[in-house]
Amino acid sequence: MTLRGPRLFDQLNRRPLSDVAARLGLNVQRRGSAVSAGPCPLCGAVTRHTKTKDKRGALGWRAESQGWKCFQCEAHGDGAALVAARVCGTTNPPRGKWAEVERHCRELGLLESVPGVVFAPTAPAPPPVVKVKTYNRTPAPELRALWEAALPLTAVPPWDADVRSWGGSWCGDVRVFLTFRGLDPLTLAGLDVARILPPPERYAFPSWWLGKWPKARPFYRLAALTFDATGEPVCIQARDVADPRANPAAPPSRDLKTNNPEGFQIAASLFADALGREVLRGSYTGPGVVIVEGLTDFLTAAQLVTEFRPGARPAVLGVVSGSAAALEDVRLPEGVPVNVLTDNDTPGDDYARGVVDALWRSGMRRIRPPPIGGKKADLSDWLKHDRRAALAALSHGMEVVPYVAPVSR
Repeated sequence: MTLRGPRLFDQLNRRPLSDVAARLGLNVQRRGSAVSAGPCPLCGAVTRHTKTKDKRGALGWRAESQGWKCFQCEAHGDGAALVAARVCGTTNPPRGKWAEVERHCRELGLLESVPGVVFAPTAPAPPPVVKVKTYNRTPAPELRALWEAALPLTAVPPWDADVRSWGGSWCGDVRVFLTFRGLDPLTLAGLDVARILPPPERYAFPSWWLGKWPKARPFYRLAALTFDATGEPVCIQARDVADPRANPAAPPSRDLKTNNPEGFQIAASLFADALGREVLRGSYTGPGVVIVEGLTDFLTAAQLVTEFRPGARPAVLGVVSGSAAALEDVRLPEGVPVNVLTDNDTPGDDYARGVVDALWRSGMRRIRPPPIGGKKADLSDWLKHDRRAALAALSHGMEVVPYVAPVSR
């Protein structure tokens, strides 16, 4: 007796997809609740993006899900469809082929006994090997101490004009950099999404902070924390604020605009404002989520959402290289719209693709800032060029309420 139809599907779907994939000989990897496997039994793709450094398997699914998808050929299905793809070369074989699919399942030990059905005894299959990705994180005590030593964006310490600087003061240079990009240091200071790192003469930086290039420390002053998928701070990134366009006295910028801790991984972490951290902790109940690319655009979005009334503001997350692994573990409420705003260039497209692949949900929109003056533009450029359009892009599809200042009596 064969188990064609629903009974075969029921038996296979009692098993985790990772078990089915492993017994089919696929290489299964797990990052938190996200599982990937390869190669795809239909198209043969080993990884999901052949033109990038994304090493995740072509097939992807959530650990608790019974549905998989190939990110190369778009094939999808459940456990039975995965076996059928391996045996028959299609996820939906003709009726007469299901007996062959069942026979293959029995040989792999995928089917349990069902009343009235007796299967020939099979040798127990070894448990599937699931690789869990781990990250080498910045030492928490040193990270906490560095962040506590950092200064608010509005700070004017007594020594501010005495340390070496190209614009008059250590903290003033950072404010000039922000103002040039249309950002308000006072608003950002109130949100506490970024701070100013102290000068090296006034703080004993840990060895992992620009250990090989200590002379570059005066350039990387504007800093923000990054958080893991649970909302815990795990890393820090700093921006080079030497920009001759904003401050003619400033030296040329470094080759790298941003700096991360040496020897530790910023991958699988995200920038997040206060509402963004609620998203990561699973307690967010607002109108939507905005995901942007990089530190400067994160600060821009965090400032822009203050244009909406409290209680009706989107949450803001910022991605860096490798952030997709953190997004795979983010639990967004069902039906919450997500707007992805990345630069209108190839790297921006790659960032957006990684975000969509990681979250893999409906209600997502990719919004590309339009070119300005025929050149590539990011969100901060858009803010300076057309504030209304940038606000509309952030809140597209969300039920948000514009902020209206109260009338003084």
